[in-house]
Amino acid sequence: MTAFESNIQRLLQPLTEGLRVRHIAHFGLRVCSEEDRPDDVLARPELAEYDHIPIEGKSGIAKILERDSPKSKSGKSKPLDEGILVSADAPLATFIHAVRNQPYRLVVDGTQIKGIVTRSDLLKVPVLLLGYSLLAQLELLANRAIEIKFKGSDDWLTELKRLEAQHVEKEDRHAKRIEGRKKKAESENLSLPLVELADLVDKLRVIQDFLSSEGEFKTELKEVVEFRNVVDHVRPLVPSRDGLEQFVQRLETVVGWITAIEQEIARRGG
Repeated sequence: MTAFESNIQRLLQPLTEGLRVRHIAHFGLRVCSEEDRPDDVLARPELAEYDHIPIEGKSGIAKILERDSPKSKSGKSKPLDEGILVSADAPLATFIHAVRNQPYRLVVDGTQIKGIVTRSDLLKVPVLLLGYSLLAQLELLANRAIEIKFKGSDDWLTELKRLEAQHVEKEDRHAKRIEGRKKKAESENLSLPLVELADLVDKLRVIQDFLSSEGEFKTELKEVVEFRNVVDHVRPLVPSRDGLEQFVQRLETVVGWITAIEQEIARRGG
């Protein structure tokens, strides 16, 4: 294993081992009984904030009571099936994709249903950590791609200037900003590779050929930048159903680009 592969593996470790559904789930379920009338249960003040209430039978959780709509005092019960169950130790990244189609999951810990996880739990810190980790992985791969494409030289900055020259309507020149950062670093006796002074968006622009041609680069780049802004500024990630859909789509774009760059690096013998 190369040092580069080792770095990637260490970066992926919190995704594959550290970040699990249990880290965002609610344990200590609020339940009702099979003998309870649904309307009576949904009218209880202590359950007003819950839209999904497990129904306990003689041998454990047997069904789930769902409100017809948020805050509604009417609803219906439905039997358990695999589609609403998730292991407490399932990777968080996998769950984020799954909850896109199901607004909640009952959490199985060991052999028992012990918790619940919903869309609102995607606002929690572990999801931010997942976002940070994916973005860090993407940037690390972009650095490697630049090294391979430009054979370790700083010619990528010339390429960035060429790309910027094609868009004269834009006054913000990132290449000029990078050169300014280099001068400032040198004035403070700091020695950094030039690529470390570039923003992620600059790195991605000069390795467009490492990315899949199936998508629209400018559109997807905008989504990646917005994903980064959301994570960096710790804004609410999933304020609504539409927000969740948008968040998951952006996450999938980031993961797709990570995969594409990894494959192209391998193809080029990196």
